[in-house]
Amino acid sequence: MKAGVTPAYERERTGVILAFALLGFILGPLTSVPAWLMAEQDLRDVRAGFLPRDVERRLSSARTISIIATFINLGTVILLFLAAIVLFILVQVGWEMMLA
Repeated sequence: MKAGVTPAYERERTGVILAFALLGFILGPLTSVPAWLMAEQDLRDVRAGFLPRDVERRLSSARTISIIATFINLGTVILLFLAAIVLFILVQVGWEMMLA
């Protein structure tokens, strides 16, 4: 176990990581990417024996949720960008047709 880390502290930290992962659906990568990285590091520590095994399932869930939230937000940004391009093209074509 890491020096100064108690099982109660690690369970509390796991809850914070899970909350960040869930907030990732609303706030996007601002919270989902840090949750993903923190969960990944803590899972490595659990597997190395530095942290208690009972938090592994919650950490794995938090990592999965944060990955999903990150990719959903990334997809949303890409779709919005594509919609803006299509709208720009439609506006340009519309102006050309009105002027002709």
